Amino acid sequence: MARAVEHHSAGALVFVDGRVLVLRRNDREEWVFPKGHLEAGELPEQAAIREVREEAGIEVRLLGPLGSTEYGFRHGRRLHHKRVDWFLAARVAGEVSLEPLFCDWRLLDEPGVIALLTHPEDRETAARAFEATRGGMRPPVAR
Repeated sequence: MARAVEHHSAGALVFVDGRVLVLRRNDREEWVFPKGHLEAGELPEQAAIREVREEAGIEVRLLGPLGSTEYGFRHGRRLHHKRVDWFLAARVAGEVSLEPLFCDWRLLDEPGVIALLTHPEDRETAARAFEATRGGMRPPVAR
C-alpha cells in the first residue's frame, strides 16, 4: 500500500476584543481558521504569523501554543496526512482583508465559533483556545 503524502501546516486562532476570527472559503461551504503549509526552513510559529497575514491581511502576535490536530484526507487516489500546529494569537495591526480563497469572515464568541466551524478538530481547538484565555493567556484588547 502506498504511503500517505505528509503535510505540515500551522495556523492561529486570532482574538480581537474577546472574539475569534473565522474565515469562509469561497470554493465550498467551509468555515475555518487561518492556516497553511510551512515553507522550507520555516518554523510553525513563523508560518502561523505569515498565513494570518496572507489570508486575512492582519498582523498578529502569538501568545502561546494550542497543540496540534492531525487528520487524513483523500485527494484523487492518494491518501494524505496533515498535521496542523495551532497558536493563540492577538491582532496587533491592520484590518481584515481577505485573500481570494476566502469570501467572508466573522469575529465570534465561543458559542458562535463552535456552532459555525465546519471541522470537529477545529471545534476542539477553539474550545482549548477559549479555555486558555479563561486560564490567564489573555489576548490584549486592540487599541
